[in-house]
Amino acid sequence: MSLVISGQGFSSKTQIKICNKTCKVALNSTVNSITCLVPSSNIKDKDTTCELIINENGLVAQNEFKYLVSLTPTLSSVSPLKGGTGGGSVLTITGTNFP
Repeated sequence: MSLVISGQGFSSKTQIKICNKTCKVALNSTVNSITCLVPSSNIKDKDTTCELIINENGLVAQNEFKYLVSLTPTLSSVSPLKGGTGGGSVLTITGTNFP
C-alpha cells in the first residue's frame, strides 16, 4: 500500500517512518507531494494506531497512522498446487479483503 503526503518542501532527503519502520520513498515524489510504500505490521489481530514521522532536513512533523485489520488481506487457499513448466495453469486464490 502506498501513502501519499501532500505539502511543501519535500526532497530526496525526506525520511518517513511509520511505527518506527522506514516508509520507502518512491522515485515519483515531488517537492509538493511525496509517496512512500507503507511497511508491514506484525500486529495481525487488532487495529493499531502508531506514529507517522516525517523528517525533512531536521524539521519533524508527526501524525497518527492506523493499521486496520479489516483492510488486511487473508489467504485461505490456492488451487491447484502444481502446474506444468510450460505455464498456462489457471490458479484460483481464495481469501478475504483482496483489493
